[in-house]
Amino acid sequence: MSTTQDYAAAEQLLRRPARPGELVIGDKVMPQWIDGGARFWYAVSDGAGRRFVLVAPAAGAREPAFDHALLAAALAAASGQQVDPEALPFMVIELAGNAVEFDAADPARRRGRAAGVRHRLRAG
Repeated sequence: MSTTQDYAAAEQLLRRPARPGELVIGDKVMPQWIDGGARFWYAVSDGAGRRFVLVAPAAGAREPAFDHALLAAALAAASGQQVDPEALPFMVIELAGNAVEFDAADPARRRGRAAGVRHRLRAG
């Protein structure tokens, strides 16, 4: 059974204005066009972390740009540090063939190239 204090606390939460990004997540997409404009990728925060998505508009297809867990495991093996797949140490990627290239935020992992982690989404 709830107390008067519980109701008062809940009421205070209802009165407070929502903080930016608190109610809507994943709403900011900045497309990075590739393949002459046939496809694009974007990074999006989903509340739990950040993920990279690859889109082929003509095909109506959208999927992860690469295997985030596989790349995190490869980075962890190379650096000896734990890497969270939802918080990869870079903000921008370059898709090159069957690889993803990136500049890592950590100076020890300044530039990287991971082969075999990209999805095979093709344009239309």
